[in-house]
Amino acid sequence: MAHNHSTRVAGITAIPFLAADIGGTHGRVALMRGSPGGAGGVETLAYRVFMCAEFPSLAELLQAFVDAE
Repeated sequence: MAHNHSTRVAGITAIPFLAADIGGTHGRVALMRGSPGGAGGVETLAYRVFMCAEFPSLAELLQAFVDAE
């Protein structure tokens, strides 16, 4: 029997999540959530770019993102 995942989660409020692309120079961090309507897309709620050299750890870079929002 095939299962349709989209019908199983229909009506559930999308929980925001962090997405990040951390490179050697820049760290790009976004707060995202699934798009309303169950189309499978995502919605960007907040986005910032940081200079990695300004942070001694990933945890501190992520905390700076949280504090800015």
